[in-house]
Amino acid sequence: MTKIIIVGSGIVGLSVAEFLSRKNSIPYQIEIISNEHPHSGSYAAAANLATKGQLFARDNHFNLKLQAKKNYFNWLSSLITEVNSNISIARIYKNGCGVDYFTSQENRDKHYARVRQSDLDLKNRSLSLKSIVKEGNHKIIYEEESWVNASSLLALLQEVLTHRGVKFFKSTFGYHEYQNILQSNKNIKLIICAGAWSKDLIANLNLSLPESMKKKQRLTLGSTFYGENVLKNYNENFIIHEIVSENLKEKVTFSGNNDNYYISSSTLKVENVSDFDENLLSKKNKNLLELSKINLADSPFLSADENLKISKRDGFRVGYGHSEIVLEKLNAPGVHMSVYVCAGAHKSGYLFAPVLGAMLQEML
Repeated sequence: MTKIIIVGSGIVGLSVAEFLSRKNSIPYQIEIISNEHPHSGSYAAAANLATKGQLFARDNHFNLKLQAKKNYFNWLSSLITEVNSNISIARIYKNGCGVDYFTSQENRDKHYARVRQSDLDLKNRSLSLKSIVKEGNHKIIYEEESWVNASSLLALLQEVLTHRGVKFFKSTFGYHEYQNILQSNKNIKLIICAGAWSKDLIANLNLSLPESMKKKQRLTLGSTFYGENVLKNYNENFIIHEIVSENLKEKVTFSGNNDNYYISSSTLKVENVSDFDENLLSKKNKNLLELSKINLADSPFLSADENLKISKRDGFRVGYGHSEIVLEKLNAPGVHMSVYVCAGAHKSGYLFAPVLGAMLQEML
């Protein structure tokens, strides 16, 4: 039996393992190796499944995202049923309208003109002509957006994979481990799903980077704040709203349900995962929280309660060029081993989750 080793236990690695471990898939022996880095993008994510207007014009993977989004409810339901999980679909997944709030009508109209495509483009994608509409002086409404509880989804996938016999190892994978695999002469497929660390790992293994990872790297360190009752002027059990700054260059996203509301943004551009300015991150986060306190029209806003209990997670996100996902076979030595990389989803890893495994299996 062919052995598959997946490096990385974030949403990309776990969702790939989920597909490859299904009963109707080719039988593999699957292991997942991860050092569970505290700055993993998946563990810090608020997990908006947004396919908002700006993606219509520039995202090469837009149709793939729509396909994944349509599959999400059934995918989650089948996983929950398989292991008789205590996690209910209502707790882990929500679907509804998304709203962007702008500081002025002029700014709103500028953004609308940039993202609203022609009626023909919408029809060609089988999307409603009302999928993006203006409302009042400050708002853009997106007809159908979704949110998934990131931590609950990771826990559900781990539960499913353990049930299927997938082995988890908490360890750092590097050159020594790679050489041991090469020398074993066993039939092994190595899949690198290490997120922001994938590029460095490929280099450490003395493998050539694929062309798609040589494009301009977009590496950010994002912070997500979360807690109960942290938002004012909002009492519904679902939210994906954004407040956009006056200069249109910054935004803060509110997401979640009544159990926890999340406040998130890609706050700090960095050059590499081992060198970033904590003080600059703190300054950026201060601006982020100030933006979240603005009340525009009927927008929700962050509570000013001094006793507010709010927690924070930080995580790296990476993308290359304007692509949202890198999925490639690498040139690796040895007859018995092949190496693949599945990374670079930036903030879209959760959105791609239902479809990545099928895409990768076609390459194996």
